[in-house]
Amino acid sequence: MVLYAKKIEPMNAFPEQDLQLFGTFDRGIPNKEHIAFRASRPVDLTYYGVVLSVRLASGAGVPVRDNFFWFGPGIINGGDWIYLYTCSGRPTSTPIPNSTNKVYMFFWTRANVLFHNPDLVPLLFKFDAVTIGEPPVAALPR
Repeated sequence: MVLYAKKIEPMNAFPEQDLQLFGTFDRGIPNKEHIAFRASRPVDLTYYGVVLSVRLASGAGVPVRDNFFWFGPGIINGGDWIYLYTCSGRPTSTPIPNSTNKVYMFFWTRANVLFHNPDLVPLLFKFDAVTIGEPPVAALPR
């Protein structure tokens, strides 16, 4: 695990977000490629996901089909970091030296690296309004 000593700035368009995307590191390197996020306040990860996207010239991102990661339930504290590795592994956490915060490691479990192409970028999103479908019905009303 690498803790970055140099100052890095978040990439978010909205800097007041609870979970900020800081970038993709070790791009194209198997078992090292990862995305870094930092919580600015306590965050319930249940509401967050990442999708692989193609970055357009405008700076917008278009999601790539079938390339979604959900963090799952869990709460992290403000100042905690998340490293989302694109390889396989077991989720774990480690304390940050001389701090009360932690680094949480998650694994996307992809067979290959995702960010070998510089036009591919992570898109962090927060679930907001969600509608859940009903169980199947025998037939649609006519």
